[in-house]
Amino acid sequence: MTTALHLDTIERLLTRAFPDTGASPPHTWGGPGYHLAELGVRRPFEEEDPAVEAQWAKQVSAEYDALTEALTVRWGAPEWFSLTSVLMRSTEEEIPEPWFTLCGVTRDVHLWRAGSRWLAVCAAQWALGQPEVLLASVTVVDPP
Repeated sequence: MTTALHLDTIERLLTRAFPDTGASPPHTWGGPGYHLAELGVRRPFEEEDPAVEAQWAKQVSAEYDALTEALTVRWGAPEWFSLTSVLMRSTEEEIPEPWFTLCGVTRDVHLWRAGSRWLAVCAAQWALGQPEVLLASVTVVDPP
């Protein structure tokens, strides 16, 4: 995927109405007050090949860097927001979406205020041993 395609996906999320209930079409889903979207296609690892995994991680990192640079040009310098304490708090209190999902798949996000919405971008890992993917979230829910 290219940065231009990632930006296009994010622009659509910023203008799209939020679903009334949880919705989960492939690679884009959301609920009241938020959207989440995988940017690019998740690459499944059929076999453990360290060289392939390393190349994939390098690709995700390069796309993440390029995307954050482009978003910084558009929205200004991002906030770096750690989700570690949010994850720890999630065992004792309810964390609103999309922050609950995000704290389970990444340690931190780059965060911009885009008009009346928050835009968070991160490299996410859905499960231990799975490859990272780029993830974007657009929400009206303030960070916890």
